[in-house]
Amino acid sequence: MSKDQHAPADTRIMGIVHDALRRDLGRATSALASAPPTERATAIADHVVWMMDFLEIHHHGEDAGLWPLVRERDRRAAAQLDRLEADHREIAPRLEGCREAAVACRTDGSDAARRSLLGAIDDLCSVLLPHLDREESEMMPIVSVALTAAEWQAIDKEHFIDPKSLGDLGIEGHWLLDGLDAERAAVVVHQVPPIPRFVLLNGFRRRYRRRAEARWGAGTYGPEPALPRSIPRTGRATTVVPASIDDVWRVVADPTRVGEWSHECRKAAWVDGATAATPGARFTGTNKAGMFSWSRLNEVVAVEPGHRLVWRTISSLRYPDSSEWSIELDEVDGGTRITQSYRMLTVPPLLPKLYALVIPNHRGRSSGLTDDLRRLGELARAPEAVLATA
Repeated sequence: MSKDQHAPADTRIMGIVHDALRRDLGRATSALASAPPTERATAIADHVVWMMDFLEIHHHGEDAGLWPLVRERDRRAAAQLDRLEADHREIAPRLEGCREAAVACRTDGSDAARRSLLGAIDDLCSVLLPHLDREESEMMPIVSVALTAAEWQAIDKEHFIDPKSLGDLGIEGHWLLDGLDAERAAVVVHQVPPIPRFVLLNGFRRRYRRRAEARWGAGTYGPEPALPRSIPRTGRATTVVPASIDDVWRVVADPTRVGEWSHECRKAAWVDGATAATPGARFTGTNKAGMFSWSRLNEVVAVEPGHRLVWRTISSLRYPDSSEWSIELDEVDGGTRITQSYRMLTVPPLLPKLYALVIPNHRGRSSGLTDDLRRLGELARAPEAVLATA
């Protein structure tokens, strides 16, 4: 197994799946409430049946593959897992009711059938939407600490990819991409290798758009425009985690732990005799993104114990750029707000475009960096947890 596979699980796809469900359940509610023509109501009903089938497979995969492994790795997660599994049991009859109402609407197309489907979707959403929120905010940070990228990908393949045909995956992929920002769209398309990715993206685009127009009307159905072909010179990500500021600082203050929570940095080590984060102390960081890996020498610039750590990459003949990174902590209701930011200090004119070509993920980094901060918070909240990088 490659070193990259020992990285923490990247759970961003879960939020993308949830957002697609939220989006189209909302679309269906709005469209059905306005009494659309029979043909459109039938197309919407067909899509609701498809979504219920998708959701049933999704929940089965979590119950059979994901939750048992998380429960095994982190016993502290038992209460959250019990709640999510109870949610699934509560959702199941509503899911089936929604499917039955959609079949009835598709069959007779009456106004009563349309209103019945509208009510079934509302009933499902009353339980499903809070469940999706809990899964993202409470469980995904735990999953990304407890499981490695390899384990996450293996579960995805066994339970969410292999049971489906190429046609199923093609339509599903475009459904996920619909309206998605360019950064998160890159997460979706890189779930599969380049050759099948090309087939899925280009072989099913028109079919998905025809179906989307049939149910929602004429419009643009697909991801938002691509990211600029250069990397931004500044960036910022922030989130609130349910951990004390002291516990978060203990993780932040040790740069050699960054491999435990970063989606890109695999390991870090002090150099030149340094053992702690003090101004002038230096450490190396080894990173990997896609097929590329590299190491940079870093220097601590400023330390405000319990609040702020700043460091910069040291320019060299091989890497002539230098960037400054900072992590700031603030105590807030419910835990600690973590803010991570960066800015390029020096960079040759053409280098941002070259980096964007070689490491396309750097063209948009906010979701990846935010996910890192959530993982950092989970490590801080439960230092005794089994680490994905152990």
